Amino acid sequence: MIKICHITTKHRAFDTRIFYKECNALKSVYSVVLLASNARNEVVNDIKIVGFKYVEGLMVGNYWNIFYAAYRQKATLYHIHDPELLPVARFLKLLGKEIIYDIHENYAETLKEHHYPWLVRNVFCFFENWATRNCALILAERSYIRIYQERAANFCVVENFCDVKALQSYVVADRTNCRKMIYIGTLHSHRGALVMIEVLHLLRERGLDISLDLVGKITEAGLMKKLNRLPFYNSLKEHITWYGPLSLSESYMVAQQSFAGLCMLEGFPNHTESYPTKIFEYMAVGLPVVASNFSLYRSVVERRECGICVPFDDVNALADALEQIYTDKNLRLKYAANGPVNVAQNYNWNSEKNILLDFYHKILRKKN
Repeated sequence: MIKICHITTKHRAFDTRIFYKECNALKSVYSVVLLASNARNEVVNDIKIVGFKYVEGLMVGNYWNIFYAAYRQKATLYHIHDPELLPVARFLKLLGKEIIYDIHENYAETLKEHHYPWLVRNVFCFFENWATRNCALILAERSYIRIYQERAANFCVVENFCDVKALQSYVVADRTNCRKMIYIGTLHSHRGALVMIEVLHLLRERGLDISLDLVGKITEAGLMKKLNRLPFYNSLKEHITWYGPLSLSESYMVAQQSFAGLCMLEGFPNHTESYPTKIFEYMAVGLPVVASNFSLYRSVVERRECGICVPFDDVNALADALEQIYTDKNLRLKYAANGPVNVAQNYNWNSEKNILLDFYHKILRKKN
């Protein structure tokens, strides 16, 4: 079998898109190795996982560890998932390897959003321009086509839709007795961390016995300081459960106790133009969705009648939406019933899996 190697530094080894979707789809045709930073060496689902040492801020040492781990695999094709891997990809390309650069988000906008220095942004642009001309690209969103179509030599779109089978056992049709809201994903004020705490305060002030489950990694250095400065935070602590990062299955086991799934993202271009995978996952398990009021989100959540969209900065509107779902049993049942059906019909990973396999076949056929 042809050997392929996926590499990531910023995602966990068991990342939903990388491991559960892409690597699992490819293993039926290829020998698949996944290199992940500081991961345990093991074989899971016939996928070989190899860890390499990675220390935040140690640039030269990290690049050597990544390149050496990748070179040892002797793979025909390398599929990278983080922009910081582009220098490694360039060296592998010089050795005659095929490279796929999987663009999960609009990285240029991400660098602006998080105020990266001018030098970092320019180095990124240099390597990305090289990749668009010399590597095959996989775009996670159709909105990225306008960015790459004129300069990319070879690309396809593999949207981050939902693996229905993986979530089937976590579907809950009747959430009448659920008293929790849940958020699954990166925890940052730009991704609604402060908004969710404030809305919990408002709902409890209205006399509703509601609590909040937060599943994911905190990526904002000063987030806990911001929370502790909120005058009502101490009184809410017993009603908030911080789970940290969990696997896909663990996350949706927790979500079985929830009446609504939150997706309140601030209006940065990287958010407004990209589907959050969590929306499809919430829908797939029958969890009513409350999301930001972006046209892209409305085209799924409200068009498919699976939840309500409200402005990111309107906490009262958010509280009203959640109260409506919490108190209206029939509405909750309708949203819960519509979600799984619509994901299966319109946002199913199976269609994207076939696009991925066809793209690989085209690249490797040319190689041989």
